Amino acid sequence: MGSNFFSTTIGEQITLQRGFDITKKEQQEGNVPVVSSGGISSYHNVSKVEAPGVVLGRKGTLGTVFFVEKDFWPHDTSLWVKDFKGNNPQFVYYFFKGMSAELKKMDVGAANPALNRNHVHPLQVEWPRREVQDQIVSVGAALDQKITLNNQINQTLEQMAQTLFKSWFVDFDPVKAKMNGEQPKGMDAPFLSKEVASLFPEKLVESELGLIPEGWDIASIKDFGSVVCGKTPSKKNDEFYGGDVPFIKIPDTHGKVFITETTDTLTQAGDESQPKKRIPENSICVSCIATVGQVFITTKPSHTNQQINSLVPYDQNSLYYLLFKFKGLNKHFHDLASGGSATLNMNTSTFSKVALVRPTADLLEAFHKTVGGLMEKMLANQLENATVSELRDTLLPKLLSGEIDLENVQVEQAKALAE
Repeated sequence: MGSNFFSTTIGEQITLQRGFDITKKEQQEGNVPVVSSGGISSYHNVSKVEAPGVVLGRKGTLGTVFFVEKDFWPHDTSLWVKDFKGNNPQFVYYFFKGMSAELKKMDVGAANPALNRNHVHPLQVEWPRREVQDQIVSVGAALDQKITLNNQINQTLEQMAQTLFKSWFVDFDPVKAKMNGEQPKGMDAPFLSKEVASLFPEKLVESELGLIPEGWDIASIKDFGSVVCGKTPSKKNDEFYGGDVPFIKIPDTHGKVFITETTDTLTQAGDESQPKKRIPENSICVSCIATVGQVFITTKPSHTNQQINSLVPYDQNSLYYLLFKFKGLNKHFHDLASGGSATLNMNTSTFSKVALVRPTADLLEAFHKTVGGLMEKMLANQLENATVSELRDTLLPKLLSGEIDLENVQVEQAKALAE
């Protein structure tokens, strides 16, 4: 480890402080993040701490660590770094991220998990000197930036596909242009060639969902494919878990269009224990209990838990149409799930019967081909992010502990990947 690291305690390097209590009633409209044990929980108009900041889960959720880049209000359920004592704040963030599992084990709560800062401060650690901290941060930050950039690109790609979907299937722009004796907009662009424009009718007709293009019809979700409600294999059987089959739960889906990785997996035995619950690649899934309206696509044969309903399309050309259609039905799904109970629940029967506008097969195929390149790029970016995340999470702990130095070949590979 050499002279770049020295033995010390956490309390000698940073000072942790308990966050500040604030009720929902006390909060005023503003853009100051209130950071709790689960991350940003709300916003306020007054900050308590200047950025940059590092926040740890103190109560309720332990092991969480957040880096805050703007002035913020650390909630009472958190611990925050009051004094970095000359250390690199982002290094401190990476350090505590590497301690996540250990922080979870330091639970001193009775009814609710709780972390005591006085138990964290005395912990003996090997600590790098500031110049080494800065070098480690440069590696981690480059990988983080690569992930952020890919996410931003994906947001743009999704917005492009969403805009086209809205024009064709919500606003019916090509149809209305024809009704007005005009050429549909974008006919000179690849998104709406003359061949595609010819697939749109010149008239709107009444339907149970309002005006729709002539020749289109209304169909329920179950008319587009087979609906599968997920199920959790028995937790009592250890042989069912830890294989290669994705087992999708709602936390795996946040911010994702495609599911490329999951926290839990099933073995072949777990998969075969409920074959009717297996869904293939390119199934569309919708969360229907508690957190309602998350919509995503599978990338390999998978299972989901019972909080998720999946649609296996009869026609793969309807895949992206249904994806954006379901995303646009978020409020409707919430309304169907309310039902007067405390927990939102849209059951499989209700989900299956939701009525949708169904365009002609030729138009569904045209839309699928038109946005296909955008969606494939999004999937490629997500897969790259999974690779970068795995490398970061493998590499940083080794750098933080001094197990490998900054001249290691893995570091050079990380730098190349981040470019």
